[in-house]
Amino acid sequence: METDVRNNSEDAIKHFYEYCLKYKSLVIYGAGDVGRMVAEFMNEKGISFECFCVAQKVENNILEEHEIKEFDEAVCSDGETAFIVAVSHKSADGILKILAERDCSYFYSTEFLFQIFKDKCRISASKVHIQNGFIIRIDDIAF
Repeated sequence: METDVRNNSEDAIKHFYEYCLKYKSLVIYGAGDVGRMVAEFMNEKGISFECFCVAQKVENNILEEHEIKEFDEAVCSDGETAFIVAVSHKSADGILKILAERDCSYFYSTEFLFQIFKDKCRISASKVHIQNGFIIRIDDIAF
């Protein structure tokens, strides 16, 4: 049961909110820069999540006051837990494959990730050029 709106630019944030409301527990897959950005967005919007999840356990097991669990530690087969995939485009395909093979519910949207990145940096969409899910050029950024 996946929600993969990789190239859907319409209402990416709305789709995210609707998705989150369907599940009792949310796990952010990814504890790098993208995962922290999604966690910050969720905290700002009052959307709680259980923990971060990574492929292999890391030495520092706490991030943003949440535990970092290895994938096998995070419950996904109960039907009440869903993953928010918050990784770079190049890492996503392998993770999405694993989640699908294990019948885990997940949300992944490059447009959603771009929207929260853009809002965080206050980038004008007209100044950003995206190709194959990657930001390839930003004309002006105001931080």
